[in-house]
Amino acid sequence: MKRSLRVSVAGFSVFCLFLAPLLADTWEERNADRHVLLLSMDRDVEIFPDFSYKSASVTQYKVQSPEAIKNGFGEFQREYNPRFDKLKMEAVIITPEGKRIHHKKVQDKARSGGNAVYDDTRVVTLTLPRLTVGSTVELIVSHHNFKPRVPGQVEFIRQIEPSVAVKSVHHSLTWPQGMGLSLIPLNGLEPGKSTVQDGKHKQEWFSHESDEIPEESHMPPMEQVTASLGVSHWKDWSQMDAFFAPVVEGSAKVTPPIQKLAEDIMAKSTATADRIQEVFNYIDDNIRYVSMNLGQNGLTPHPAEETLKNRYGDCKDRAALAIAVLKALGVKAYPCLVAPELPDIDDRLPRWGYFNHMIAAVDFEGLHFVESTDNNFPFNEQHPGLNGAQVFLVNGQGGKRVALPSEDVTRMGYGQSKRIQLLPDGSGRLEQTEFFPRDSTPDIRKSLRHLESMPELLATKMKQEFLTAAQPGILDGVFGYVGVDQRFGRIQAHITGTVPGIAKKNGPFLVYDLDIEDRMKDFPESPRVHPLWFTDTDYAHTEAVVQIPAGYAVEHLPRDFDMKTDAIRFKRSCKLEGNTFTVVEDRWLSPARLPATEYPRLRQFHQELKTASEDSLILRELSVKEARKP
Repeated sequence: MKRSLRVSVAGFSVFCLFLAPLLADTWEERNADRHVLLLSMDRDVEIFPDFSYKSASVTQYKVQSPEAIKNGFGEFQREYNPRFDKLKMEAVIITPEGKRIHHKKVQDKARSGGNAVYDDTRVVTLTLPRLTVGSTVELIVSHHNFKPRVPGQVEFIRQIEPSVAVKSVHHSLTWPQGMGLSLIPLNGLEPGKSTVQDGKHKQEWFSHESDEIPEESHMPPMEQVTASLGVSHWKDWSQMDAFFAPVVEGSAKVTPPIQKLAEDIMAKSTATADRIQEVFNYIDDNIRYVSMNLGQNGLTPHPAEETLKNRYGDCKDRAALAIAVLKALGVKAYPCLVAPELPDIDDRLPRWGYFNHMIAAVDFEGLHFVESTDNNFPFNEQHPGLNGAQVFLVNGQGGKRVALPSEDVTRMGYGQSKRIQLLPDGSGRLEQTEFFPRDSTPDIRKSLRHLESMPELLATKMKQEFLTAAQPGILDGVFGYVGVDQRFGRIQAHITGTVPGIAKKNGPFLVYDLDIEDRMKDFPESPRVHPLWFTDTDYAHTEAVVQIPAGYAVEHLPRDFDMKTDAIRFKRSCKLEGNTFTVVEDRWLSPARLPATEYPRLRQFHQELKTASEDSLILRELSVKEARKP
């Protein structure tokens, strides 16, 4: 059955507002309301035969309103690592009268943060005083990477088309002839001007009067929609394996302290699976995770013996320690590099820059990928943080890329069971059991253990805060939980109490609203530009059993439905048995990628789902005559 397309007046107005900037005559008119105008970006990168490189950039901004200055425009920051880089930053202010004011004084400080002592990255800050409306700022930055982190390799992804509106962009890349770089245009980058002169190859790219790339819900990461250039000297993944395998092998050596730890673990159990688990339990209990980026440690783990002695380390250090101890136990394990969420890894462009994390893969009755920074799950159960991740397994035999499976959508992620004794005034006696999702269980377990160690008065106050957060307005509430003393497994929280207004009293009627989500906040009525990316894998199950008060009859029973489309399925069933009403809801989320043209269909589905969900159990008080009927 075909559906007619209907555009509301409000929707047409939004559409016109969206198009208005695009229909303006000039780029300046389209961006006249911006506090700061980005006039030009000019960046040149030159790669040298030893794989070091220099970049020089000049960016021009124009101050268009006092709000720009009030909002802090005029402070620029860039990061560098003095072990590998040199950085220089300066600026020129061109006043409306044409006067040029040079600024070269900068602050050069260690990067702040919770782990600043373990990071030698520095931050250069340039602050421009006396900015006025109508001034133009030229920001000049030169960066020299004099020591490649990976010897004999240069790699980066350079964004050519910015996500903000800019009038003029020029990028150039220069490298020696015969270097054999892989240059991969990404996200629709058009070929630029190419020349060869004095033994150097130069490639240039230009863009003019580009508009801001809009942000939308469920869109790909911005770096995956802007035109970019990928550069790498590696031709295939085996070259990355050839670099990382000896690096980790050198860190994961079995030394006497490592052997002693392995012997202690062997003394506890004869079962190999138990010994493997004990390795990760020991690391989780005794080796504090600390983010570290000191010199080459950004890529190279510290020696396992050093990590064991220090009792702290980052993901690489903890993974190398696990591999070393497992080796002493006779169990083979491999380091694995992990890419961030939803990476688009291009096999034409092998790069270590895709990966920002390291874990261990244990080879025992199959490969088990074990999270290095949070071992609060059995080693043979995939950590939820690795759901759908891309990993590169380093084995010294060429390595291999592995796509980890997504979460099993048939396994409940979140569960809730409620029993409500509804009273004639609309209040209700509540008994609720909640099953927390796997990914949040470790933090919840840690918080509840901390709660158990608190003084009684403080613990009681915290429990009341938990109660109020879980069920606002609850009276004489009691909060309890089970499963906290276990190392692994789900935690159940139990809440009991009286909740005023759990149903709305309206004359002879009681209206019990079913729980619903705001399904339209991510689907506004406006044109869609980007593809739709849905990343979550989840299954949530909720059940509510409502005891209807005596003297009331069901006037309206919510309807059942089972609706599904790309990325989501939602099912609800309602049942009435005597004076007991039961509603069961199940929601499944699955990863999906859809073109922007599918947006109207998807929006329509969510509108229909919202309408179907907005239903209530309506009870009517029986009259005296009706109540007397047998």
